[in-house]
Amino acid sequence: MSEGYIGNPEETRRDFQDGWFLSSDLASFTEAGELVHHGRADDPMIFDGINIFPAEIENVLLHHAAVTEAAAFPIRSPVRGDIPAAAVVVQAEVSETDLLAHCSHWLGLHKPHGIKIVAEFPRNVSGKVAKEALAKLFGQG
Repeated sequence: MSEGYIGNPEETRRDFQDGWFLSSDLASFTEAGELVHHGRADDPMIFDGINIFPAEIENVLLHHAAVTEAAAFPIRSPVRGDIPAAAVVVQAEVSETDLLAHCSHWLGLHKPHGIKIVAEFPRNVSGKVAKEALAKLFGQG
C-alpha cells in the first residue's frame, strides 16, 4: 500500500492515517448483506440546503431496466446552490419524463431536476465520465 502522495504532504496527512487510506467513500450494507456505495463525502451537491450525493441518483437510474450508464452532476445556481441533474445511456426506448418519474418515486427531494439521454458519455484521458461536458447539455459551462 502507498504511504502517501508524492510532493503533497497536506493531502497525505488528510488521507493516510495510522496505516490506513481514508478514501472518503460513503457506504452501507443492506439487510441482505449487499454493499451500497452512496458516493464520496467530499462530493455532495447541496441543493436548497439538502446534501445530495451523485451516487444515490446514479444507483436509482441504474436500477431502471432501460438504463445502462448513468452520471449525476450539479447545475450551478446562485439562488438554489447545486441543482441535481443527470445524463443516461439507454438500451431501450424510454422518455426523460419516465426516468424523472422513476427517480422521483425512489428519491423524493433528492431526485434530479433534469435528465438527458445521450448516445455515449464524454470521457477524459483516464476514462472517467467528463461531467462538466454533460452539464453543458443543460446550458452550463
